[in-house]
Amino acid sequence: MYSFKNLLEFAFAHKANNLGLSLMSTRNMLAFLERRPELINTGLFDPEKKVSIKLHYADIGGKQFFKLSGDSLDAQTKRTFYPTVGFERLIGVSTETLNRDPKGLQREIHETLSVSKISLDDLDGHVTVNLGSIKDRVLQAIG
Repeated sequence: MYSFKNLLEFAFAHKANNLGLSLMSTRNMLAFLERRPELINTGLFDPEKKVSIKLHYADIGGKQFFKLSGDSLDAQTKRTFYPTVGFERLIGVSTETLNRDPKGLQREIHETLSVSKISLDDLDGHVTVNLGSIKDRVLQAIG
């Protein structure tokens, strides 16, 4: 038997694939949702709580980023773009990269941080997955 969280993750992945996200992007999306501390208190994976959360996937300067929006999130969380590979990966390769290309690593970190100043309205396009709506439909289907 699947847990509600597993069922919801499957529904999120199914919708992301239908919207054209690659398998790797979808996998990154699920990993992102799993590890974001900002989502813990929102009730996203709680079947008793209604949420208003959207996940936006954008390509900015050849790099992929996620952005969260919705009434269930605080203002700081809504302002931030998160790299799809995660800061953990940047930190993980930093030692190796620092030895080979210290300026390249600094440039990468600077570019990642500067993206937070960009608005979704400034982008040529982005893909939005309405997590709250998908959750509502899953609850309706199993209820």
